[in-house]
Amino acid sequence: MTVELITAIAPYITALVGLQSGVYAVSRTNSNQLTSTYFSRMTAAYENHWKAFAEFVYYPNDKTRNAYVVAVYNAVLYSSEDAANGIQALFHKAIEYTRSGQSDARQLDKWARDLEVILHNDVLRFRERGSR
Repeated sequence: MTVELITAIAPYITALVGLQSGVYAVSRTNSNQLTSTYFSRMTAAYENHWKAFAEFVYYPNDKTRNAYVVAVYNAVLYSSEDAANGIQALFHKAIEYTRSGQSDARQLDKWARDLEVILHNDVLRFRERGSR
């Protein structure tokens, strides 16, 4: 009777293990797709931030300022807390720079380089976290 019971139950156990494996594979694939999409949007937001920053600093007007505001919002949406703080700080410095009418952008460049390092590290941390 034990052999008959094992013979009767074995297909169900095999089917259950196969189902669990399938569910795990699908959830893993969805997780990888979500991570990939998020990473792609994060890097695109950072790229758009730099483009809008440069346009605003060199051609300060309402149109470039509005584009920069949107780019800052999008970049902060996908960034870590320290990157978000750096993005917002650079935004405020850029606004001050254009309002003051300064022509020497060396200090603004220094802040931009500092933010560049923070964003680079943010991307590396996300990439490491996503590969686990």
